Amino acid sequence: MKKVLLSVIGVAVAGALIAPTFIGQNAEREVKAIADAIDANPAYTVEIASYERSWFSSRGVLTVSMELPMPQPDGSTEVMTLDSGEMLLELQHGPVLTQFDGGLGLLSWQLTANDDNKRTSLNWSEDQALYQLTGSMGLTGNATYDDQIADVNYRSADGDFIVEMSGYRGNGTFGNDAFSYSGSHKTLVMGEASDPATITGIDLQTSANGSLIDALNGELLESDIVLSVANATQSGEEVLSGFAMTAGSELAETGDTLSVNVNTAVEAAQLPSGTASNLVMNVSFSRIDKEFTQAYQQLVNSTYGQPQEVMQQQLTALFEQYQQQVLAAKPEFSITELSGDLPKGSFSGQANVTFADIATIPANPTTDFWLQHILAEGAIEAAKPLVKDELRLQLQTVLAQQMPNQDVNSEQFQAMIEQQVEQVIAVYLQQGFIVENEQQYQSAVELKQGSLMLNGKQLPLM
Repeated sequence: MKKVLLSVIGVAVAGALIAPTFIGQNAEREVKAIADAIDANPAYTVEIASYERSWFSSRGVLTVSMELPMPQPDGSTEVMTLDSGEMLLELQHGPVLTQFDGGLGLLSWQLTANDDNKRTSLNWSEDQALYQLTGSMGLTGNATYDDQIADVNYRSADGDFIVEMSGYRGNGTFGNDAFSYSGSHKTLVMGEASDPATITGIDLQTSANGSLIDALNGELLESDIVLSVANATQSGEEVLSGFAMTAGSELAETGDTLSVNVNTAVEAAQLPSGTASNLVMNVSFSRIDKEFTQAYQQLVNSTYGQPQEVMQQQLTALFEQYQQQVLAAKPEFSITELSGDLPKGSFSGQANVTFADIATIPANPTTDFWLQHILAEGAIEAAKPLVKDELRLQLQTVLAQQMPNQDVNSEQFQAMIEQQVEQVIAVYLQQGFIVENEQQYQSAVELKQGSLMLNGKQLPLM
């Protein structure tokens, strides 16, 4: 028995001594694979300045930069480059882990961005890293990590623009077949120094079926995203509260199409006409051809930073190449809900667009061809005071531009506006653009087999 026990202990010790070498080799491959995947995105550049691997640990220095095209007033594009500065990556090889996130596992690590050269433009605490990520991978290959950003301030060289970030914390998991991440931000202040906007309670949650490296390589994965904002204020007044957006993507059982849902809700938002509340917009894209979507992603990457007309030309050519395949999947776009409450009343609507069966698309399809095959319908209804109020604002804006010497607040001008509002509403009713009941104006439209119906009456298309 004693010999057996000694043998087991000997094997365990040998494993603990030999395993770190193989774990370290695999970790180096994974680090470089992730760096290559990020670097393949045209907006990012990853440089591994050094990487040293020893028996029980590894250490690397890398930088990440991002290029953002900034359109200029003259139509040109300038590129703004943001970079991380030098980041230190430290790894300990398992199976016995004593650093960063100790215990038994394959790997533990810490990534730290704390380049003092960045202090020329950013200000953060001397005793805290600008950014730090700490994590570990268990013996089964599943990993967990936490990250945080220091409270940091930025002010432009002229002092006119500021950014202040505070209280960012996040955590995530990843494995061979799924990954997730959650992050929260207490406060973000951004804008002109004299009157910046303050956003509080920013929360992000995301999860996906697939590996992290698949996502970085641009694979289409089933995923869910939830983004919420507690409130936003400017000039001492709340302009937004209770913002929430949820988005999800799902692959068909056959794996050849993708469906996406995006639902957005706002509890309250300040508009020129007053406070809007209970705003909802739910949108769905169904049966999007997967191969076309991947080709589109590749096109976006290859034309990144190029003039808009170049991308438009290549996008047109791409759609011509895939149009038969895309339409064969029977794609569908729907606004399943569009609603809200405004000071003058409520509104709601919905819309749906799809295509009839198309056996073959001609070489040069005409507008009439598409009109014959598009199936579309939509409806909207709104309280009468709301419709009149929105029309009043539009007419006032137009007439103020046409008559710059008029006092838009005078009784004479306002009386003229009221008269025109009633006249326009009467014309819309007479021509059938809208219909009415006791409380609302309504409108419904349908396009089918080249025939356009508006509130039950056929209208010419051409």
